[in-house]
Amino acid sequence: MSANRGIAWDEQPLGVVSDAELSRVLGVRTSAVWRARTHRGIACARSRRARRTRDPVAAKRHQDAYVARRRERFGSMYTDEQRARRAAWQRARDAKRKQTKAQAKQVAARVLACVDFGGDW
Repeated sequence: MSANRGIAWDEQPLGVVSDAELSRVLGVRTSAVWRARTHRGIACARSRRARRTRDPVAAKRHQDAYVARRRERFGSMYTDEQRARRAAWQRARDAKRKQTKAQAKQVAARVLACVDFGGDW
């Protein structure tokens, strides 16, 4: 198909621009661009979305913007009661974690005391 159109593939930005974008500009199928690119051993260009989501900071920024747009359009995802329940659950979880850390420190202190003085714990 593209051979009849006389496209000079060596002059095209293969691997720089995505196959889909290049096919739209040239008026050929994406498979024709793919075939020309792979025939020359050129790696594919990553799409804008792939470039954006590979960077974790940019991915987080994209996710935050998405959530903000959803909240603006539909309102908060949780009712006040659900938010209060979640906050109470998180406080209880954090208190339990602190408690277990304190218990672990006490056990470690008893073990060290037994090792130092030869006592039975």
